Amino acid sequence: MGERIQPNDLSTSRDPHLQGLIAQNIQALGEQPLVRVVQALQRFNGPVTVQEKDGTQRVDNNWHLRQVLQELPGYAEASEHAGLAPDQAEGLLTHLLNSTPYDFERNEINVSLLKRSLNQEAELNQRLTKRDIGRLRRMITIAGKYGVLPHTIYGYTTARRIGLSIQDSTAMVMHLSDADGSLAGYTFGSFNEALSSLAIAQVDPEVVKDTFARVGGRRPYFRQGLYRALEEMITFGCPSNRTNPQEVLQGLLANLQEGEDIETAIERYLSEEQRKLPNENEVVIYELGEERDSYFIPKAGHLELAALPYRTQRGLNDGVRDLEEIARARSHRWESVGEGMWIFDPNGDTWYSLGGKTEVHPDRVRHNFIPYDASQLSEKPYMFHTHPEDLEVMLRNPYDDFPSREYRDHVTKFLSSTPSRADYSVVADTIERATSEIHPRSFIVHSLGITEFTYPNDLEKIKEMATKSRDIRDQAMLNFGWDYLHWRRDIIDEPTVARMLIDDLNKLLPEGFSIKLHEPGTNL
Repeated sequence: MGERIQPNDLSTSRDPHLQGLIAQNIQALGEQPLVRVVQALQRFNGPVTVQEKDGTQRVDNNWHLRQVLQELPGYAEASEHAGLAPDQAEGLLTHLLNSTPYDFERNEINVSLLKRSLNQEAELNQRLTKRDIGRLRRMITIAGKYGVLPHTIYGYTTARRIGLSIQDSTAMVMHLSDADGSLAGYTFGSFNEALSSLAIAQVDPEVVKDTFARVGGRRPYFRQGLYRALEEMITFGCPSNRTNPQEVLQGLLANLQEGEDIETAIERYLSEEQRKLPNENEVVIYELGEERDSYFIPKAGHLELAALPYRTQRGLNDGVRDLEEIARARSHRWESVGEGMWIFDPNGDTWYSLGGKTEVHPDRVRHNFIPYDASQLSEKPYMFHTHPEDLEVMLRNPYDDFPSREYRDHVTKFLSSTPSRADYSVVADTIERATSEIHPRSFIVHSLGITEFTYPNDLEKIKEMATKSRDIRDQAMLNFGWDYLHWRRDIIDEPTVARMLIDDLNKLLPEGFSIKLHEPGTNL
């Protein structure tokens, strides 16, 4: 698709899309800075074979360049807002590209992460100094040396969000590579998840810094299990035991000052509190006994996936738009992917996130969270969770190509857009645990839009539906006229087929149950 573009002659491209991107970036960066950026990208910009969804293939000689160019205007704007002069922004960007160790690296991801970090600095009203930029360059250098650029930038951005200084944030993430070299890539996963569990927590940054220094020790590679234990202690231990992360981490550090080692301190906390995670066959109920407003951390702005419970004032449809973004998130872009669980109070325009963590297995995706009495949040709670597009493939039996490989994506979309056994079980559990009568509405947000599933005001019928839902969905797929699609190619797109399957499914549902699919962007 077009000749490979040359840095010194950006006007040679006859590709309208690429021409538009070049014009947009000349306006954002300037022509000569763009030439230097394109020069830095040349070693990555080899031909790429792109396979379309219909199976056709094409060769794009500028695919890598095209991806990065789409990120650069946003990067230029973010760097300006963070206080970088144009030459500083260009220098940091080319340093990032030159530090990338592998020719197959997804540079647009690294640029996007750096852009996200600079946007956050602007939101924090932080204007970066020459010393700050120097620290970022050193961080990028060592991250590139050991092949952990995206891991490092993501961890740094999270540390800054928690409140650590630029100096402490860069030092924290650089320690993993300094200590373990090429092994750091194995450690960053558990490290970043533990750090992310504190993203919205109101906790002293010095306490976070000291805790992670103790957990990581001299060789973080050998402390991956401790990072995971710390994450679970925050995600599930704090809500279930009516404590906040500040109290827990301060207590942990106090025990260490008395001579206790970090492994024993964390293990003792978990065992003494008898924290348990929900599993497939069990609902764990905790008597929270804590005021609603102290249990849910106050948070401003959009809805997001977070390990800890939070509350925010936001209109219903604004919140649903946020959930649609969450459902479309991509893990390869280092965006948070998970099901989450939210309750909306229509009387107060308040969203409550129940926190937790999504667990992924073949043929099953489950979101574990600490239950909360919904009647304390609303008399008519709207219950939401997402079926992320990134995890849709996990809903399909990996050993089953029913009805054929041609239609397996249609089956996947149908499964993602309809309630599962777990969805009905959560409704039943929420109603059963409510201390006063509630009348909930239930929604699933997914890649095809928003599904509302209704049910009778009868707890036993909902429980029974949970046990039958999979069989009923399977029967709807067995009854569907798949052969009909072979000669009706005009209706073979996934949204249309999903709607047809849902119509058939509604005919099989017991009285009082129904499923309605709304298009993306629908106001509820």
